[in-house]
Amino acid sequence: MAVAACLMMFAACGNNGGSTKEDNTPKEEVAIPEDFLQYDCSGLTISYPKDLHVSWDGDEMVNLRNDDGSVFIDATFSSWGVKKSELNGSVKNFVSLLKNQGWEPTGDPVVKGYIATCVLQNESEINNFFIVSNEKDHSVSGSVKYDKELAAEYDALVKPIIYSIVVK
Repeated sequence: MAVAACLMMFAACGNNGGSTKEDNTPKEEVAIPEDFLQYDCSGLTISYPKDLHVSWDGDEMVNLRNDDGSVFIDATFSSWGVKKSELNGSVKNFVSLLKNQGWEPTGDPVVKGYIATCVLQNESEINNFFIVSNEKDHSVSGSVKYDKELAAEYDALVKPIIYSIVVK
């Protein structure tokens, strides 16, 4: 819940003005495995491995859970919307916020097309944060968080899940 609150807060920040011109620049090409399932709800479509379970949590959050019930991904709808031109500033604001909570970036934020991602870590976890926007300035933000011990298992899954998100 704390991560969701932070996501909603940072979405209101980072307004860099930006152009209102629509730009249909595609996201990075990432192959979505054929055996992934697809979940379609009112705000987004997301593809995910069949061994994860999807749930709709209230009006603004989609969760993917492991068999043990632990949350693997939170995708939170931003009621403010993040424009493509604001992605870089928004993700930098979020990184600054999480640095104050003990998370350290493992690299620079990456903005490609309608998606911004950054990877952070603390002593025991990895947090892949993302924002996906569309040409109508609707956005989804969230994180994929898992134990460092599981990195070898989950690192290959993260990018296809995030890059499969289509915001309506």
